[in-house]
Amino acid sequence: MYKRQADGRAEINVALFSTKFEDLQVKTTVLEEAPGGGIVTSPSVTNAGEASSEGVEIDGRWAAAEWLTLGASLAFLNAEYDEFISDDCNSESVPDPVTGTCDFSGESLPFAPDFSGTVYGDIVAPINNNLNFVAGITLSMRDDYFTDPTLEPAAVIDSWTRVDARIGIADADDKWGVSLIGKNLSEEEIYISQPLLGYIIGYLEPPRQIYVQGRYNFGQ
Repeated sequence: MYKRQADGRAEINVALFSTKFEDLQVKTTVLEEAPGGGIVTSPSVTNAGEASSEGVEIDGRWAAAEWLTLGASLAFLNAEYDEFISDDCNSESVPDPVTGTCDFSGESLPFAPDFSGTVYGDIVAPINNNLNFVAGITLSMRDDYFTDPTLEPAAVIDSWTRVDARIGIADADDKWGVSLIGKNLSEEEIYISQPLLGYIIGYLEPPRQIYVQGRYNFGQ
């Protein structure tokens, strides 16, 4: 759905979706004992049976003034396994004593946060006939989510909220510009982890960064 408001100065887009997966296949890692002792890993493709995904995505922007634009994009998601009985279990699952399998039916799909969103404001205000003042701030949010098909607890990305901003000047024709930019000003610790060959590989995204950026458009 698409709609304009305020004499064309505002717009909003809404998308509803519902998806059903049958015979869904997921890639996991199997740990096995090596003939000479120790543990070896091998990739495994497992039939996860059925899964479903429903949600809504909303984005909009509003020209609040000639020099100010406000906007946001939001996504709400419900994605889960309808049926997933797996020979591969995570470190906290208790296998069925008879079949040796783990039942993940009704659990969340990997890489599927319940909520994610961005809210921003942009300023472009004339200083004189040849020069503009430019600035902007962006608030980004994401709920926690799994990165492993068997929902390994050690491979969860925690929820986070991050603030980025910029301030600078630019040519009125946007041929050049100089800005002071700040990334992750809230110093959010965003830890990324993902299973790889039987191990959990993790790293931190960059902390707060502040730098100067210059640009010039040679095409004008």
